[in-house]
Amino acid sequence: MNIRLKKMMPMPWLWVLSRYHHAATGKVKKNLFDFINQVL
Repeated sequence: MNIRLKKMMPMPWLWVLSRYHHAATGKVKKNLFDFINQVL
């Protein structure tokens, strides 16, 4: 955990960006699956 924290320290914006990206893609995937389930 400590090593990982040190690794992320120089680029916290990258971590934030990745978090937002994962959340966005997850939302899109969920919406897509909901849409497919409704159509089928």
